[in-house]
Amino acid sequence: MKNRATIIRLIVSLALLSGLLYWIGIESLAESLRSFNPVWYAVAVALIFSHFFIQAITLRALLLSKNIHVTTCSVFRLMIISYFFGLFLPGGIGPDLVLCYNLVKTAEKKEDVLSAVVFIRISVLFILIVFAFLFSFTPMAAGLHLQFVTGALVFAFLCYYFIMANKNTLSIASRLLDFLNRHHFTSLLYKTYFALSEYGKDRRMLLRILPWFFLSWLLKITVDFIIALSLGLDIHIVYFIIFIPLVSIAAIVPLTLAGIGIREGSFVGLFGMAGVEASDAFSISILSFSLNFWLAFAGMLLFAIHGAGIIIKQSEVYSEHVKDIDHQPEGGNIPENDNR
Repeated sequence: MKNRATIIRLIVSLALLSGLLYWIGIESLAESLRSFNPVWYAVAVALIFSHFFIQAITLRALLLSKNIHVTTCSVFRLMIISYFFGLFLPGGIGPDLVLCYNLVKTAEKKEDVLSAVVFIRISVLFILIVFAFLFSFTPMAAGLHLQFVTGALVFAFLCYYFIMANKNTLSIASRLLDFLNRHHFTSLLYKTYFALSEYGKDRRMLLRILPWFFLSWLLKITVDFIIALSLGLDIHIVYFIIFIPLVSIAAIVPLTLAGIGIREGSFVGLFGMAGVEASDAFSISILSFSLNFWLAFAGMLLFAIHGAGIIIKQSEVYSEHVKDIDHQPEGGNIPENDNR
């Protein structure tokens, strides 16, 4: 069944790419790539590694807040190795899945690791969307009518944060997890849910990592902007601030391998609204995706040298929520005397 799903996603990816190439034309694409400047591309490669090092610093800070002790270099190394194994998994979150898998293997409290990775991905994406919404009101982008789309996404993220921070949503989550009726799986979801909600209470830690989130956002936008410069394109950075978050969200949809086809179509459609030629937008997309191969190649070398092992030391301190969940009944129901 898994092999069949992978084959279907591969076919969809190839079909989308073939359709785009047929519409754009090989000659137009070759003309766009003819002005490629490898110096700017090398800068983009350096920045993408810097982006992941910032992510490693942030992830380590979140893990430390859960009393999990691990070095920044080991987290960074595992992130890069995860790209080697997860590059062509469904959607654009394959490397994150591999990262979670490898971290969970050696962590005593799996929910703390899962919540940290999820929190980073959601928070960085939220910051991307917030800036996209704000810049959609600039005179340059006002006529693109993207305020509704970006505003709806900001509202969706705010609803998510409210649900995670509101104790009254616990009963709703418990009914949903009980409906799944998979005891080990639902238990981990319970614990991850509460571990995520704990972040909202540690404001000092959130303020400490907020600059890293903004730096991660800045690098994410700058990388694709520099890719455009490597092609000799003069596209205002405002369009990257607005469009890249939308492309990132679209690429998460697990219909293709690594978001291939969906990402390129999103680039062509969105940047086309700003007057960018389809061949140029497609070129930006494929060169941006090619950066992942450098990450994967570095991950292959690191895996050959170090393997995927990581040393995690976790203290016995548990949050109050997770303590209570550990003692819940086998069926996953919340005890009647629970004060949450």
